[in-house]
Amino acid sequence: MFEEIIQDNLTIEQLNRLLATDMLRQLLAFVLILLLTTVAQNPLLRILRRIEKRSGAQTFIKGQMFFVLGRTLLPLTAQVIGNFTIIIFQELEWSNSTLSWLVSFLTIWFLYCLADSLIRANLPPIQATFWSRSILLPVTLIVTALSSIGLLDSVLALSMTVGQMGIRFTLRSMLAGIAIVIVAIVISRGVRQVLKNDILPRAGAQPALSQALSMLASYAVILGGVAVGLSAIGIDLTTITVILGGLSVGLGFGLQEIVSNLVSGFILMFEQAIAPGDVIKIGDAAGEVTDVGVRSITILTKDNVELIVPNSYFLTEIITSLTRTTGEVRVGVKVGVSYNTSPKEAEAALLEAASRHSTALKTPTPQAVFLDFGSSSLDFELLVWTDKADEIPFFASELRHHIWDALAEQNIEIPFPQQDLHVRTVPVKSET
Repeated sequence: MFEEIIQDNLTIEQLNRLLATDMLRQLLAFVLILLLTTVAQNPLLRILRRIEKRSGAQTFIKGQMFFVLGRTLLPLTAQVIGNFTIIIFQELEWSNSTLSWLVSFLTIWFLYCLADSLIRANLPPIQATFWSRSILLPVTLIVTALSSIGLLDSVLALSMTVGQMGIRFTLRSMLAGIAIVIVAIVISRGVRQVLKNDILPRAGAQPALSQALSMLASYAVILGGVAVGLSAIGIDLTTITVILGGLSVGLGFGLQEIVSNLVSGFILMFEQAIAPGDVIKIGDAAGEVTDVGVRSITILTKDNVELIVPNSYFLTEIITSLTRTTGEVRVGVKVGVSYNTSPKEAEAALLEAASRHSTALKTPTPQAVFLDFGSSSLDFELLVWTDKADEIPFFASELRHHIWDALAEQNIEIPFPQQDLHVRTVPVKSET
């Protein structure tokens, strides 16, 4: 046929006859969809960037939203144009079976880009690459292959019955339930970040309360997603309630510690006893609280070591918080001077050393305290305030340097321990 058209130099009648065929019309429509999508890509991206700039200050939810829109804009545009073209074909009563089949691949492309962008927006780069390339991409290729040969609906319709209660579900319903749970987890992370970093702080909530409320909202979204996912699979929620009721007694004995940590976590959050950013001491370790979870609290030490402490520990043990109220901490450095030194001169030198410290607070004022008459020295303690609770060792070290310099300038000696040794003459017994 094509040879005849070429030989006749593509007459108008033959060209119209060729364009009138259903298959070619649908193929040309699909090619036009791809061309329109490609042409519209750059203008739509520019519009999206302008909207992002005009939307005001960047927040977590805005960043996530524009990131996902940017990565799904091209397939979404193709999907919209494709569906609109199918509607036009239906209105003109043209055959659209081939076009609908081709547009279904655009749908798969859009869903793949959407899932990939959500993965990359919510996971670290290494984990996101693994899930995207090793899990999502093979699944998408399998779905595409099954759709291309017309077996996708048949495979998704496969069903099975599980258990004596006759729970029956299909592969389609199971995948739908899993997808709902995954989407709920992604949404819960967004809800937690928005409440914790944006809405609650602007409402005047303290960090610990923001942490607690955002976490409760996050778990509520996950539980709701699990309930909807189970219903989508075809599992009756009353059945799950009966099963969990039977297992609760046995699991209660084995999960006492976990339940204790969970309850302790919510108590600590609502009491606001410990919040992210607090500097605390646990035994010989000290560090900054980086996260308050429902099961444990994470503390980052100056050695860049993370301590993960169960929440129940904080309700049963004594914890030293260096920043619980104002964040200002008093640091004491003890020093001894020679008995040949005037105590007033020693106190003046110590206060001079405190004034030289760059991060020492002027209010409350530093104090020099005459502690005692030691065995080898006059004992003093210099008390200085700082708002750098997480840098106390370095603050004290620098303060000792200034004390040494100030005492040396006043010719004040720091004595080493001295002891007087009295030797008695012991009479020597004569030998007989």
